[in-house]
Amino acid sequence: MGFGRLGARGVHGSVALAAGLDDRAFEGDRWKTPEEKLERALKYLTRSQAGYRAMEASGITPDVRTLAGWLSQTRTPTKDRQARLEAAYQTLRRRNMAPNLTRRLNAGGGTSIEIHPLDQSEVETRYTRYVPCRYKNIYRWTRL
Repeated sequence: MGFGRLGARGVHGSVALAAGLDDRAFEGDRWKTPEEKLERALKYLTRSQAGYRAMEASGITPDVRTLAGWLSQTRTPTKDRQARLEAAYQTLRRRNMAPNLTRRLNAGGGTSIEIHPLDQSEVETRYTRYVPCRYKNIYRWTRL
């Protein structure tokens, strides 16, 4: 029939799951100001060679003086570079957190999740149906 064809609103399960895992990975970044987020991203990216590779992959190759200025907050990167630094930080953080998060979610026989139904307020009455909240236990998170 097609997702949302009759007016139901929501997101696909895979998109919702990815957003939930992202929230879990970046929950400490929620309350930070843009300056604090930039500082956290720079510190995270400059701690290892993988961070420098992530910056290069996103198109950022600052010299030593520029990087030192960014870290000491005497200079600030342009908005474009800030966006690229944030993207590099998020990509590296996801990659680094994946094994630990997978191990924790698989521990003890898997992890239960709740699946909430769609918002059917825009659907014609004759097409609405009862869709209860579902609970699933996922045993193997490795592929997800």
